[in-house]
Amino acid sequence: MVPGPPGMSEARVNLSFEAILIGLVALAAFAIFAVCVTSQKVYVATAVSLYMLSQTPQGHTISGLGIATRAFALAVLATACFLRPQAYTTRASRALLATTICGTGAYAVEIYNHGRSSSAIVPAVVYVLVGVLLLSASRTIDAAQLRSGVATAIAGATGLSILLALVAPGTGLVANRLAGIFRDANSTGFFAGLGVVISVISPRLRFRNILLGMSAIALIWTASRSALLAVAVAAVLTGVRVLITNERKRALKYAVAGIACGAIIWASTARQNLLILRTQNTREPGIEYTMEIVRDRPWIGVGYGNNPVEIASTPLRWLAQDGVPALIAVMLAYLIALIISWRHGWTAFLVMTFGITSSLFEGWYLAGGSGLFIAFWLAHTSTLRQPSTSAHPISQEIPIPNVRRNSEFRTR
Repeated sequence: MVPGPPGMSEARVNLSFEAILIGLVALAAFAIFAVCVTSQKVYVATAVSLYMLSQTPQGHTISGLGIATRAFALAVLATACFLRPQAYTTRASRALLATTICGTGAYAVEIYNHGRSSSAIVPAVVYVLVGVLLLSASRTIDAAQLRSGVATAIAGATGLSILLALVAPGTGLVANRLAGIFRDANSTGFFAGLGVVISVISPRLRFRNILLGMSAIALIWTASRSALLAVAVAAVLTGVRVLITNERKRALKYAVAGIACGAIIWASTARQNLLILRTQNTREPGIEYTMEIVRDRPWIGVGYGNNPVEIASTPLRWLAQDGVPALIAVMLAYLIALIISWRHGWTAFLVMTFGITSSLFEGWYLAGGSGLFIAFWLAHTSTLRQPSTSAHPISQEIPIPNVRRNSEFRTR
């Protein structure tokens, strides 16, 4: 927790009172929303958008209004799962299930090492609740609705971020980098990168080109090296797959797009000082601190949230907080999720590779309160199966040609 300036207690009281009033209004709005809205896509887009908007920059204390917003977002997603279930699949996402179990193990190590004084008890409860809710969503919400809802939320967020930077540069930009509505360039870069990946794997998405264009612009403008690296890894894997399948025309298209993207990045960096190719390593203090903790306390760590410097890496953060056992839990979550995603298909593996690559340089992978976490897992869940047809058997088409052939055979 970062201590606030004098007079912060009064601000917190006022904010809590304001949050209560907004919560009452939101409750009434939610009742109307649950009665009137019937599309699961709208539920998903609303939940992801609200959870993303409540994203708190690293080192800042979440406000009462932020907590209320996240609770409202989870309530909207739960409504889509439990009030309007469609039962499109009989099994939940096994990759998410494995990650939830491994993440719970990491939190259990923290609580075991540091007892009731640990500050990870509430985050652990939130992580488990969000994991269970996302598992329910993977069973009850159609894949097409999930992907379209996440894509809609990302398109709106990137579009608003770009507009904010153009209209109010002092608010939307931080050191010439697009911070957008999230007030953080790396968070905006992650959502933009996820938008690029979703647009690539979703040829039937209605606003695919709009999503791809806005996400690419936002991705370059954020100068987020972690997001750019994650997208680059996904692009390389896609190019290799295209070459293996002997689709040379598509491979040439990806190569030209990659060269053009590199030229845009170079020109933007040289002329507008977007710092994409900057050599300054702002993560070095966190790496050095982690190595010191490993030498002094390799099995216990310093405890959850007790890092004096920012450690922008999920594995390193858990290693510094809770030692080698927590690191093992994180690496098991990575390995199992990759294996399960590979077995599910190429698109699932591609999205998982993007997420893991990003989390190697960001600390969101086991953070249930993060908007990055919920957006990524809903996007990944949407790749586990093909979009289903209507749940009502009467609406399915009857194979008339086969019936005709059988009748002709019987007549003969």
